[in-house]
Amino acid sequence: MAQSESTYPSTSSEWNAAFHSYENVISSNNDELKLEATIKLGAQLLRAPKHLLLLTVPILIRILKDLPGASGPLQEAAACYLKGVICDNKDHELAALVC
Repeated sequence: MAQSESTYPSTSSEWNAAFHSYENVISSNNDELKLEATIKLGAQLLRAPKHLLLLTVPILIRILKDLPGASGPLQEAAACYLKGVICDNKDHELAALVC
């Protein structure tokens, strides 16, 4: 039985490329692409290196702050992944970014 290739970045340069790709999509005006990219990112966050989590958390927070009172799928995804990053990592530095 052949092993399937991982769909997650494995090297530092692949993680950096994935982060910059996410950053570019979030800067766009296409909410559908933003949601798709946030969901894809969320599936990878628990495997991401800490330095990229430190860069990603402020973007997720900005998604929540940009549309106060909004409760759309993008905001729900951002909130879900923020919770996962903070709760699963138990990292005080990451928690300080949110609190």
